[in-house]
Amino acid sequence: MKKPYFLYIINPAGICLFSYNFKKDIEMFQSDLFSGFITAITSFSSELNENLGYTEQYGRLPAIPLSLIFEIMISYVDQLIGVLVVEKKDIDQDMKDFLKSFLISFLNKYEDRLKRWNGNLNAFGSFKDEIEKIFKKMELYSFQ
Repeated sequence: MKKPYFLYIINPAGICLFSYNFKKDIEMFQSDLFSGFITAITSFSSELNENLGYTEQYGRLPAIPLSLIFEIMISYVDQLIGVLVVEKKDIDQDMKDFLKSFLISFLNKYEDRLKRWNGNLNAFGSFKDEIEKIFKKMELYSFQ
């Protein structure tokens, strides 16, 4: 299993709380611009489905194709949005499970801090180590 390219965690206001670059030789998207885009498109999708009479379970956008090669995977836990930028050929249940596990771990670790968050993005920087632990646990992460 290959590594994803980028990982983002976004709050309901569209602020990127945390990002991680798995491919150090490739520059990440600008996090503020990217998180605003993801928030806007997921909100649009939910609102459209709601207006058409579909329940929330049908209104959550699971992915956005970027090209024939890349895709943005999206997962939701409570109010948080998790995003992985991956190659389409690498998408499988393990990759989906990783994204969900990452979000749950982030929420469990920072739940109290998120409730009283003051805008300091450095509060979540230490979560980088957790990503590698989750990858190793799921046997997806290959140390070079």
